[in-house]
Amino acid sequence: MKSLVFSVALFAAVSANAAGLPCSIHPKKGLADSELPALTKVTQAAAEVTALQSVRIPSATVASGELEAEGGCLIY
Repeated sequence: MKSLVFSVALFAAVSANAAGLPCSIHPKKGLADSELPALTKVTQAAAEVTALQSVRIPSATVASGELEAEGGCLIY
């Protein structure tokens, strides 16, 4: 259940970003997944901490995460 809540919160954040909210990193089309980490401003660990803080459920955990280009924005 906790993973479901976190997944829904993370999906909502990703959807909002892809829906046209501003993002600071716009990777070029055709970049390999292995090239994306060099473009980031924060680590995946820092992004996970921020996501957990936004959920505000002390016992929530991150089940998985990935870095990808979605809707022209670089997101975790």
